Amino acid sequence: TGYVITEEAGLTCVDLHSVGGQMTDASYWKDVRFTDADDWCMEAWLRVVDDGTEPNYGLACFVRSDHGRTVALYLSETQVGINSRKPPHDHRTLKAIAANTTDAFHWYRMVHTGGEEGVVTVAVDGESVLSIPYSDLFRRTDTGQNVVFGPNAADCEGRMRVARYGFRVGRTDPIFGPVQ
Repeated sequence: TGYVITEEAGLTCVDLHSVGGQMTDASYWKDVRFTDADDWCMEAWLRVVDDGTEPNYGLACFVRSDHGRTVALYLSETQVGINSRKPPHDHRTLKAIAANTTDAFHWYRMVHTGGEEGVVTVAVDGESVLSIPYSDLFRRTDTGQNVVFGPNAADCEGRMRVARYGFRVGRTDPIFGPVQ
């Protein structure tokens, strides 16, 4: 529930909308096996429509290995950030910058290199804007749902549009490149 295929700015996209009163869940996840030693890349063309009512993680794209570090690309209407989850459910935005995420689709990249002692970097439209040591991220205590994207679930509101989304392990070169 919670999604519609639509078109915007010449792009076919998915309009993901979690509606709190209806308890819809418009987030999507996939089990992907990797470890904290692996390099990986998450890339998406996204536009925030409404950052909703979840105060701690808003709209997010999570990447988390089984029993490993948890990191998310955090988006609100006015910020792009790096979020991590301290078990059991304490989501914290560790770094953020001011950004307009509602004006158009933007090309977001979150990349991990260097293993456990490495770094996670976030780029917006090809410009590196944030980085954090991988060791500063919280370690998760569970497994599964390793790659997740979408708006808030449960009793919260949130809405985003996704024109492209990709994740891969072992390579960090661009998947899609800039929005076209």
